[in-house]
Amino acid sequence: EDLLSARYHLFGMRRMKESEMGPYNHSGKVLEILAEIGNIERKVILDTGAEINVIASHIVQLNGWKDQIKKNTEKFVGIGGKPTDVDGEITLSVQLTNRTVHETFVVIPVRHIVAILGTSFMLRHGVKVSYRKNGPQVWWRPNQTGRHIEIRIEREFLVY
Repeated sequence: EDLLSARYHLFGMRRMKESEMGPYNHSGKVLEILAEIGNIERKVILDTGAEINVIASHIVQLNGWKDQIKKNTEKFVGIGGKPTDVDGEITLSVQLTNRTVHETFVVIPVRHIVAILGTSFMLRHGVKVSYRKNGPQVWWRPNQTGRHIEIRIEREFLVY
């Protein structure tokens, strides 16, 4: 399937447009994978409905990264077109399949997630999502170099 299909949406986190009004609703399945973020292994969500990468404020504080947060004055919206508060942004290493890249995450005050890798990550690293009879498969090509490498999926779940 196409990377940007509606199959794997969750939070829909994106930059707010100047003329933003009205609802932004979606639901669907999301994929959870294991990744090392800032050298700490965590379960993260691949979300084609999120334009940006997101990390929870409590994870940043828990790992002592608070001093690495940079100011971000952009406005963001989440599910339902609701404006979302942000604490700033942070650049952290992301390791999958023994390959490391550096990604910028928007830091948001939420408790129900650790991190989301959005379409900015997926497009930059050639992520492919395929859904077959035996379930979903995901591959990536770090920094668009070399061959595609399969990413192990921890679980797939439905979100409303």
